[in-house]
Amino acid sequence: MRPAVALMAGQFYQYDRELHSHLAAAVELLHIGTLLHDDIMDKATIRHSKPTPNSIWGGGRAVLIGDLVFANAAAPAAVTKNLKVIELFAQTLMDITAGELQQSLNAFNAEQGRQEYYFRISHKTASLFAAASEGAGILSQAPEEFVTCLKDYGYYLGISFQIIDDILDVIGDERIMGKPVGSDLLAGVITLPCLLVLEKEGNNKTLKGVFSHRGDTEIFQQFLGKMQRHDIIKECYSIAADFCSKAQHSLDGLPDKPAKQALKDLADFILHREK
Repeated sequence: MRPAVALMAGQFYQYDRELHSHLAAAVELLHIGTLLHDDIMDKATIRHSKPTPNSIWGGGRAVLIGDLVFANAAAPAAVTKNLKVIELFAQTLMDITAGELQQSLNAFNAEQGRQEYYFRISHKTASLFAAASEGAGILSQAPEEFVTCLKDYGYYLGISFQIIDDILDVIGDERIMGKPVGSDLLAGVITLPCLLVLEKEGNNKTLKGVFSHRGDTEIFQQFLGKMQRHDIIKECYSIAADFCSKAQHSLDGLPDKPAKQALKDLADFILHREK
């Protein structure tokens, strides 16, 4: 999905298939590297219905594999020979790391709020979507104001993508998702559905205290019940839809080309995806 954004976002001005393909490859390799490290941090054993590298070879070797992927991701970014794109790539890697660090430091912390949540997902997820769209605009030599529009599109799309991920973590089909339902919550990650439950329940010390029993499936069951009672999932979908709408409107000033409708359709697809 991220390389698709990179390829489509470059088609409004001077599209160079070779250069934009290098950007797309860099973005996707960077994404894969983050997944490898995420699985180590979360002690995940399954992804896409397959054993994770850390569950096969151990965390130490999986870290090295992730580092190798990061190094390979930098190569196609450098091939573009565009200093702005290379700087953007480096900044994105720093942003993703900052988001991952914030998530790790706040694991099982039921006192965090929406500010911390949006900081985390904007750095961990939205930054890479924004890098794909902004980088594509830079490579196509789009006017600066249109590069900003493309960046905004990627950012809002990434926020919506992560919110849908959070929803699927609690209501998704394991067979479709390829990983256990509730894995984020059980790992102590306060996702949007969980956060809204905590907001609705106010100072429910019993509910917050559930997080002291780390990894206990009781966490998932209690929150699932509260989500159903407060209609939390519907509210989360509404928030995700708002961000999708912002992503689509970010494209309004761009030339009317097929890529414009394709990017808008992608936002709709993200909103209704099942994995």
